[in-house]
Amino acid sequence: MRRLWLYLCGYAILSFPSEKRAAVYSAFLERGLGIYGQSSDGEKTYVVALSRDLARIPIDEIGGTPVRCGGLGISLRALLRRPGLILGALLGLSLFILSSLTVWRVEVVGNEWLTAPEIEEAMAEVGLGVGAFTPKVDAALVRTRLMEAEPTLSFVSIYVRGTTVRVEVRESAPYVPLEEGGGLCHLVAATDAIVESVTARVGRATVGKGATVRAGDLLISGIYRTASGVVSASAEGEVRGRVRQTLELTQPLFDEVKEYGKREKRSFSLNFFGREIKLFKSAGKNEGEYDIIKRKEQVALFGVVPLPITLAWEYALPYEESRVALTEEEAVRSAFSQMRRLLAIRLSEAEVLAESFAGEFTDSGFHLRCDVDCVIDIAVPLAYQSDLSGG
Repeated sequence: MRRLWLYLCGYAILSFPSEKRAAVYSAFLERGLGIYGQSSDGEKTYVVALSRDLARIPIDEIGGTPVRCGGLGISLRALLRRPGLILGALLGLSLFILSSLTVWRVEVVGNEWLTAPEIEEAMAEVGLGVGAFTPKVDAALVRTRLMEAEPTLSFVSIYVRGTTVRVEVRESAPYVPLEEGGGLCHLVAATDAIVESVTARVGRATVGKGATVRAGDLLISGIYRTASGVVSASAEGEVRGRVRQTLELTQPLFDEVKEYGKREKRSFSLNFFGREIKLFKSAGKNEGEYDIIKRKEQVALFGVVPLPITLAWEYALPYEESRVALTEEEAVRSAFSQMRRLLAIRLSEAEVLAESFAGEFTDSGFHLRCDVDCVIDIAVPLAYQSDLSGG
């Protein structure tokens, strides 16, 4: 506490020859001055006094020498002689306060079909993203607008925790537009199948497990009877059926190969607290065929703490296409590789029961066929016009 008090009041350290120690003490006592610290190295004695008492101490008479002065007042005077340091400190403090009230990071969880960047882009369009001012974030309004912008979102929850926004979403099945008609629909079979299970959430199921259906057969009717009468509605539900799907492709005995040239930078921008700053943009036009490569990178302090600063690059990568001859073995291997990718895309929601492959060489190349027994949702909407007057 004494050190703090001396710093606030201001202090001075004086040195005297040790043989004059008695004279020093007498001078301080005669004038009613206090000594707030002392030490000695044998030849000299050091005492600590208040800066305001310096004028009353007969330093020359007792052979004293000021060693150092310090305290809050001296520190402030030194600081005032360096306005750049003050400005930098104020700017740093302002940025610290601003950054603590600014979104630095957006976390998206629960998404399946929509990617996190797609959801983040949609959020940024409705006013919530990196750089947004957190006290002005209206989570309820953003949630409503986000669900309007992305119809596949059935649930959105937004939590703001400090500089991080956590977005939890749930998605409904991808929207399938109805055929002509009102907003009412039945669910019918998209293909021939053997029914494995039926779940009717809205409407009346017209088939059961084990039934054999043909494409277009009615599965769940939107017109059904309740205790209050006949109801006309849009049928909702899931009918999973066992089907056989056939996928085919032909791999020619050559492959298209892209030979890339040197990439050329088209633009470079900085996104600082949600404000985009264009630092470079090419004025030239690329000729010939080229791919566009876009890359974004969020700046992190020491590679660990993410900052609300994003760097974005865009490059043009020119290329020339050429044909490379394939051996029969390479054509077969390429065909199977493409088929696996096709199966992964086409049957991502299916329960695969069995697969069989058949291939042959033709004039066009290697033709590969895959027959797949699987269980899928075969129900698709079919619009209808209701002539029911109600109840």
